[in-house]
Amino acid sequence: MRRREFLVSCAASAATWPIRARAQQAKKIPVMGVLWHAENAEGEIGRLEALRRGLEDFGRIEGKNIKIIDTFAAEQYERFDTNAAALVSLPVDLLFAHTQPAAMAAHRATDKIPIVFTWVPDPVQAGLVASLNRPGGNITGFSNVAVDLSGKKLQMMKEVTASSHLGFLANGNDANVASRSAQALKSAAASLEIELQVIQVRGADEIDRAFDEFARQNLGGVITQPDALFFNERKHIARLAIERRMATLGHVEELADDGFLMTFGPNGVLMIRHAATYVDKILNGTAPAELPVELPTKIDLVINNKTANALGLTVPPTLLIAADRVIG
Repeated sequence: MRRREFLVSCAASAATWPIRARAQQAKKIPVMGVLWHAENAEGEIGRLEALRRGLEDFGRIEGKNIKIIDTFAAEQYERFDTNAAALVSLPVDLLFAHTQPAAMAAHRATDKIPIVFTWVPDPVQAGLVASLNRPGGNITGFSNVAVDLSGKKLQMMKEVTASSHLGFLANGNDANVASRSAQALKSAAASLEIELQVIQVRGADEIDRAFDEFARQNLGGVITQPDALFFNERKHIARLAIERRMATLGHVEELADDGFLMTFGPNGVLMIRHAATYVDKILNGTAPAELPVELPTKIDLVINNKTANALGLTVPPTLLIAADRVIG
């Protein structure tokens, strides 16, 4: 090749280098690491699908233009930290944390990788964000404002059971959250002239003993803390309560589907699907600090009439009319 032709060829090739480099960068697929609380994908199937459907709403298809790495803690709090550290070390471009223990672990693991959380009762009190409107740092997400529903939950339970003696089942693995939830219920109970018995458990093996104690005290019903442990043990809890003829009130509709008398709270599946909006914005360059923590705009009441019949209870017509869904 003549020297002039060689130089022209080199110049043409060099001119394409930036274009090729940009093309390669554009093809880089973002990686999102997810911290789930259940033991495996089957235990989170509805939420796994909701997250993926939410991402698809923005054209982000798993395996095509986004990679998702799911991790599962099996309700063991130390595993959240292990899983978060493993994801950060890969590294990932974003962490998605469902439930407060997952969010806390993600927050401990990194102050640089963006984090989106869901189902955190009070992210300010937990120290995750500076404020709801201005989260600051590398984290933002969606709160379930569970504590704020305490008075209404007690009022409905008293109305259905005609009992002023109720119980609260809390997860003692996170003493701060359990204590704040119990205190909110106790404050509301005092104004409603309700005696509230609080029992904390740390695992599924302690739930039977808790219900034996609730039954010994002849309580009319039990409210469960909005927590992943009780979500996973919902069938177990529903069976224990029906056997002891106690009403139950939980936090998401799956609990009513599996035998709780009532559930009252935001829709967790819809929350996760909606959270994909923040994932998309952050992957497009928006800083988490610029995205305010969102609160639920709708609270769902679901009533299981089959469970009411099994307990010999009649749900007041006013509640049935107010319910978003009645089972049976």
